[in-house]
Amino acid sequence: MENLTICFMHQPLILEDLLVDKEFQEFIVEMILVCSSQFVRQVVSDQLYIMCVKCCVAGKSVLDVIKLLFDNLHKTEDYGDNSCFFFGLLSRILACAAHHNIIVCNSDSLLEQEVAWLKSIEHHNKFHPLNEILL
Repeated sequence: MENLTICFMHQPLILEDLLVDKEFQEFIVEMILVCSSQFVRQVVSDQLYIMCVKCCVAGKSVLDVIKLLFDNLHKTEDYGDNSCFFFGLLSRILACAAHHNIIVCNSDSLLEQEVAWLKSIEHHNKFHPLNEILL
């Protein structure tokens, strides 16, 4: 991941192309949520954040990662024990967007999506024990 970060710093447009590629998106989500190694999950999360912040062309990479994370929010239920890096990355990317005045155009729909997800977690919690990390 460190090598990819360095490459993307020299060619940021390649990162933009990869962030819309379905296979690369799946790779990122699997490395942050599914990977059994906590160290790998942390490195991937940190490097993706650095890629977005340092290789950003007009905020597009930041917006693409925000969309990717919100689109995969439902997967955190299945990997609750591993979700801390997912939510940490989402939080840092949103803070970065706010700090750099990057406007998230569909923020209302993303907020509605998160509220709906939280309600589904609450409903699911009535019948099954909830992972403490997801709280």
